[in-house]
Amino acid sequence: MAQLFVTAVLFFALFTCAHWAETTDTQLQPQASGIDADIAVVTVETRELGSTPIGQSLPGVIQIGQDADFETFGRSVKVKVLVDYLEEMAQQDPNKLILFTDSDVFYVPSCPRNQILEGYRKVERETGAKIVFSAELSYYPLCNETCINSGHPEGCVEEDECPDWPEYIKEEKPWLVDDTIMEYGTGTFSGGTEYKGDKFGGHRGLNSGGFIGPAGLLKDMVTELWPLIEQCWDQDDNREHLRIAKKHHWSFHPSCWHDQFFFWYYYTRHMDLVALDHSGALFQPIAYYDPKKLRKIFVINEQGALYNNYLRQDVCFLHLNGPVAKSKHHLHFFTRTLTRLKLDTSALQA
Repeated sequence: MAQLFVTAVLFFALFTCAHWAETTDTQLQPQASGIDADIAVVTVETRELGSTPIGQSLPGVIQIGQDADFETFGRSVKVKVLVDYLEEMAQQDPNKLILFTDSDVFYVPSCPRNQILEGYRKVERETGAKIVFSAELSYYPLCNETCINSGHPEGCVEEDECPDWPEYIKEEKPWLVDDTIMEYGTGTFSGGTEYKGDKFGGHRGLNSGGFIGPAGLLKDMVTELWPLIEQCWDQDDNREHLRIAKKHHWSFHPSCWHDQFFFWYYYTRHMDLVALDHSGALFQPIAYYDPKKLRKIFVINEQGALYNNYLRQDVCFLHLNGPVAKSKHHLHFFTRTLTRLKLDTSALQA
């Protein structure tokens, strides 16, 4: 009997140690809860992550760029931060899926656990692209004179060269393609420029606040772009423009400031590698939605999930960007709606 007792104690001790070692090893590798384990979720942020929407809504996000120089390089500095991070990740596993998100994004817990990975695989299957970017209502930069006069014209393309809708979107969500009026959109950009024609319909513009792809290909992308950004900032005109913009508190900065411009540049030149999440299965930016129509667009359905009536899609990553994010309607609506989903919304008050 005594021998059996000793054997049982030893077995329990070995089991406990093995379980502790396994748990400790897992804790050393952060994993965003609610996201498929095949995907690492990353954000660039200098502030305490817990004070941001993504930090409050998605435990396990990997924070990089705590010392990033946003003052000098603006939002485009995140490209440099990603160069350093992705070089290391690509060496470890070039096929590891990395999902980048801006920190002003809420992850909605009602999102089906497999929607992100399945949504990515669908775009990959339908287009052949391995990198998928978020898509928004605006079309930035525009394929017209607005782009040509942006201060970085080599990033522009002619209107007839603007990327067309993928065939599967035309078949599965034709209302996005045909929607020239955009019932839920504001009809204007923040500067007052009106939308013109169906090239502004639906979620057709690249948004750099969210993208996903294999570490190796993402590393190649940001490594190609960072020298272009540095070259842009070396131009004295852009430095002077930035100085004046800051002095007068202008919202418009030279294109060097905006990483989105450079990702657009890469997209239009590597459309075999890059596609957009037009359907909103992964990312849903709110830029250029009409703030007064938010309650018609976003609803909590019978399943208790946040649902986008325009895209006809459950919401996973909700990006609170653009002019709408600055409206009082946005603040009140999303504070109330996300609170109903048991999310901490204190970051909206910051």
